Amino acid sequence: MSVDTASSDTVFSILNKGLKLETAEDVQTFVEEILAKEDLETVILSGNSFGVEAAQALAGALKNKNSIKVSHCKRWTRLARLTLLKRP
Repeated sequence: MSVDTASSDTVFSILNKGLKLETAEDVQTFVEEILAKEDLETVILSGNSFGVEAAQALAGALKNKNSIKVSHCKRWTRLARLTLLKRP
């Protein structure tokens, strides 16, 4: 399931890119993309590694995205899952 995020306002995907993202700076471009997608419904992060700081930055960008219906986040850190679960 490969998605071109540039052409979709409802999907953000970095599926199977094999990225090792450790810091907030490592994910800054992704955070900006997520924030720019007002109608975000699907988030696909599987196939990448996230450190705590990177996961927190992504979770912060996602926490107010109430239109999310589907997420694929294998190996997503427990911390990030808990952060997303705390959203209103």
